[in-house]
Formats: sequence, structure tokens, C-alpha cells
Amino acid sequence: MRDTQNPDNPSEQAGPANEQDMPDKKHMQLALAQNKFKKGVKIRERRSWYVQVLTDFILAAVFAAILFYFFLIPYEISGNGMEPFADRGSIVFVNRLAYKMGNIKRGDVVSFTDNGHEKIRRIVALPGDIVELIDGILYINGYQIYETYASGSSWTYGGDSRCEVPDGCYYVMCDNRKCPDDSRTFGVVSDAYITGKLAFLYTPGQTKFLSPKE
Repeated sequence: MRDTQNPDNPSEQAGPANEQDMPDKKHMQLALAQNKFKKGVKIRERRSWYVQVLTDFILAAVFAAILFYFFLIPYEISGNGMEPFADRGSIVFVNRLAYKMGNIKRGDVVSFTDNGHEKIRRIVALPGDIVELIDGILYINGYQIYETYASGSSWTYGGDSRCEVPDGCYYVMCDNRKCPDDSRTFGVVSDAYITGKLAFLYTPGQTKFLSPKE
């Protein structure tokens, strides 16, 4: 006897269709699971990136704080004594460790303490040097000093004078020689009061850094 299907019986037609749909449902479930996994990986990667950026920022901030506390000290120039090298309002960064690893040299721009105030001046004479001011001209050990960093000509404020720099002391002067707030007025500076060497200078509005020799 031949089998026959009743087209009016839906139960007999549903069987083969469900068997064909089963692989498609498995593929869809697998695809959804893969998408969820990829999204989870992306979220974890994004979180990891944020954590890394935050960690780097904190480490950089700590390093900068240590650097400025132990190594570089900023000072704002409040007067005109170091013009034209440093204008009023310029920021100088002083290396506190420079002279723990090296010697003070003629021409260095240094910071030192004078009656509780921090000052920035240039070293013009070393221990044992003889400093002379004659007709407004600076002489060291009998030789005229040609100072490209001094403002204007080599004209120097003050009358004629002579000083032999003692051991352990230095003769400092303003680059602006019309400003007498230096060794011409308060005498030589002991190395015990020298707190560091100028590392670089920032001039607001010009966005440039200068070395002490410029």
C-alpha cells in the first residue's frame, strides 16, 4: 500500500522544514556568541588602554615633581638686572646639582642667596682673579673683557675700583651694567651661598628656550 500525505495536515509538513532550520539556528547562535565575545574583548582593550594612559600620566606627574623638587628650580625674573639676556617676567630654571658634579666657570649664570633673597647673576671672576673697573671698562687680571652678553657697550656703572677675589668666592655682575645690584655693591659671593647654575630660560610670549651663553 503506497504512503500518501495529507496536504491538509500541517503536522506532516512541519517535520522536514524544522530539520532544515536547525543548522541555521545553530549558526545564528554561534554568530551571536562570537559578537558578544568580540565586544567583550574590545571593552576590555579599551579599559586597558585607559588604565595605561592614566598610569603613564601619574608616573609622568610624579617624575616631574621629583625632577623639579630635587633638580630644577624655577624662578621668575622680577627686575632688569639681567637684561638683555633675561627680561623682566622671564622664567629661569636653575640646576641645583650642577656644581655638585662640576666646577663654577667664568660666564656661568648662577643663583645665590643674598640676605634671604634668591638672585640671578653672571660669574665674571673666579677665586684669585683681580677685577678692575677703569673708565667703565671691565678688566680681569689686566686684560679687557669683551662681553657680548652685556647690555649696550662695555660701559660699566660705578667709579674705578679694584678687587682681588678671595678663595672660595666669586665676583658676580649684572648683564645690565647700569644696574649696580651685584658685587660692585655687596662684594664677592661665597660659594656656600651659590645654590645652582641656570639650565635654561623661558621668555613668555616668545615660546623659546635660551642657553646661558646666548
